[in-house]
Amino acid sequence: MSEMKFNGLISVLLRDIFIFWMNNKISIDDLLDRDLQMADLRYNGEIRTSLPAVVSSPCPLRIENFPYDVQKCNISMGSWSFDREFVAVNSSIDVIWPQKGRIEVFRKTISVQETSIFKGNSEWELLSIHLVRSDNYDTLMESWFSEITYIVTLKRKPVYYVLVIQAPTFILCTITIFGLFTPNSNEDERLSKVELCLNMFAAISMMLQLVSDMMPKASRLPLLGNYIIAEVFVVTAATIASILIQQVHHHVHTSAIRPPDW
Repeated sequence: MSEMKFNGLISVLLRDIFIFWMNNKISIDDLLDRDLQMADLRYNGEIRTSLPAVVSSPCPLRIENFPYDVQKCNISMGSWSFDREFVAVNSSIDVIWPQKGRIEVFRKTISVQETSIFKGNSEWELLSIHLVRSDNYDTLMESWFSEITYIVTLKRKPVYYVLVIQAPTFILCTITIFGLFTPNSNEDERLSKVELCLNMFAAISMMLQLVSDMMPKASRLPLLGNYIIAEVFVVTAATIASILIQQVHHHVHTSAIRPPDW
């Protein structure tokens, strides 16, 4: 094939585009080998390429409202080696290219409902994706680098935690409270209230262990943890009240002093 058919063009350099996180390590697993990855070269010099990969990126979580929390994760895409004179990163969803100002920025919200490329998840619900295009100045390289940041907003689905943890814990706590007002038999030692409270306390403790394994580790206790701790205190107070009532009942039956007939 003659080079003259392509005006002396010998080869095409495919610029490196990597998804990167500035301060954390990530892992990228390509779904296609390098030999199978193709680029679409247009007549006007535009090059389009698709690089399917599985990207694992860290995301800081704020779990104060767990399991009713909403998280935002930033995924940045850009080139490590070439500045914006060689590589200008744009999204195929929006090709706006503002020309005013030294720092060119555009913002766009990708509608999740109108797209079919997003798949569901059993734990997270995808609310929105905000696209931010910016040019950042690198003081070491003394150059401007093109970058696109996808701000992904996720909402946790709390149904599992409500049905498995919150509802059973509330039922156990309610049974413990109503157990204080149940009548006792006159024939036994009236230990049924204490036994009920102790059984509920053991069940709540098992729930607390389950919650501690499911909750993300952080310096602050999340909302679900505060709820379980409050239930533990309620059951503890009911158990202490049952023991005091049993103690007073035993003291009255063993002493010579009889209470007045009210």
